[in-house]
Amino acid sequence: MRGCWRILGLLTVAATFLLTACSTPFGGSGATPLPPAAGPGAGLAFRDPNHGWALTDCTAARSLVPGQPGCTLLATTNGGRTWSTIAKGLPASARLQFLTAQDGFATIEGGTCPHGLCPGYVIATTDGGRRWTTRYSGPVEIASIDFSSPKAGWSIVDGGVDTSTDGGVHWHQSVPFARGVMTACKMTVVRFSTEQTGIAGGSGAGGPCLATTTDGGSTWKLAAIPGGQGCTVAGADGGSWLEVSCGGPITVWRSTDGGSTWQKAWSGGPRPLFFLNGTTAWRGPQRTKDGGATWTNGQALATATVAYLTADAGWARTAGGGTIYATTDGGAVWTKQWPAP
Repeated sequence: MRGCWRILGLLTVAATFLLTACSTPFGGSGATPLPPAAGPGAGLAFRDPNHGWALTDCTAARSLVPGQPGCTLLATTNGGRTWSTIAKGLPASARLQFLTAQDGFATIEGGTCPHGLCPGYVIATTDGGRRWTTRYSGPVEIASIDFSSPKAGWSIVDGGVDTSTDGGVHWHQSVPFARGVMTACKMTVVRFSTEQTGIAGGSGAGGPCLATTTDGGSTWKLAAIPGGQGCTVAGADGGSWLEVSCGGPITVWRSTDGGSTWQKAWSGGPRPLFFLNGTTAWRGPQRTKDGGATWTNGQALATATVAYLTADAGWARTAGGGTIYATTDGGAVWTKQWPAP
């Protein structure tokens, strides 16, 4: 099962949403830096100050995944001043990630395939979200997926780390997770902050497990994470921040040396969390610019997802995609962008 896995089935297709069985070749991946916290986001993604995407109206559209509500996919090319419908049918569980203004992915949890339960899908677009192709659909359990370029991807499969070099069509076990080094750990999270720097985290018999890479996954190094039995890495930004769960409130840890050592930043607090860089982060409406030492309060929103590109410029999407907001002062004040005021 783990050696190499690829597309095993097709998704149900909404009439207004083009999806094909085979992927089309990508252009060169280049070395463009990733957006802040570039891993998949729950229904909201921005590539740069102009280009953004959001899932909205998550009950009206027919879903690609049976049993899940479908959503309308909106896009903006002017920072959210105007939004337009570009596709319909992505389910509400889709996690959007765009590496360029044209190349993007959506990872989708759950749903029922024609021949049984599908734990997950990977679909991709090369035209900014108007048309999507199936990259993976099948019975392999996918716990986490992150793409560091339009071709290079990383996933957690059966507790280990797999990698793809063709945009998610084929996946192979990543060394050293193949055998021996991490046999005592079950990985659940993989995140890359650049094309070269990434983190894989999970849990073992003694507590949290963590491995870091600075060469695009060619080699991995183990790092010590505080926490006892039953604790696990629940989230990461790829290099500077970790979310560790021990069955209670999430504890956030911070690294200032690329993931070799970690210090406790805070425990508990509101959500959602968003990590911009090694010093600036948000917990709900609160922002820190000094690694969690001090916080400033902003305007509270009933948000499901936030996306920041700088310490000041950010966007927020409410649960279900009913409203999109924008801020130009780090969340102190939010202004509704969609539906148009």
